[in-house]
Amino acid sequence: MMVKKYGGNIIKAYRKKFAVDRSVAIDELKALGAKMPEELVEKEKASARRITQEKARQRKRKRENKKKKRQDKDVFDDIMDDHFSFIAGYTAGGAPFGTTWEEIGIDQSLSFEEKVKLYLEL
Repeated sequence: MMVKKYGGNIIKAYRKKFAVDRSVAIDELKALGAKMPEELVEKEKASARRITQEKARQRKRKRENKKKKRQDKDVFDDIMDDHFSFIAGYTAGGAPFGTTWEEIGIDQSLSFEEKVKLYLEL
């Protein structure tokens, strides 16, 4: 293979040409017998590890955020609904009573999620 044709970074050129990640490009180029500076190979492997770790951190943060939103929603579902910002209790017949959204100054016509968001900003 002609390394000079690719401007010296044959790994980057191979990744772009064949749409593969860094480790695959390195493995395939080695299998093809391409001569690559060991320094470049180590740099690309370090980049691949760093990217993999960052993606794992992003996935973990996303899972945690989803879990927190689910927990918050579950908590609010027990004490709030479309009509009441706070459900103090239920009558013997099962009708809820408490503080309405309008009583705390939030427009009744908004979606439940928007109401909760405004409620949390109070």
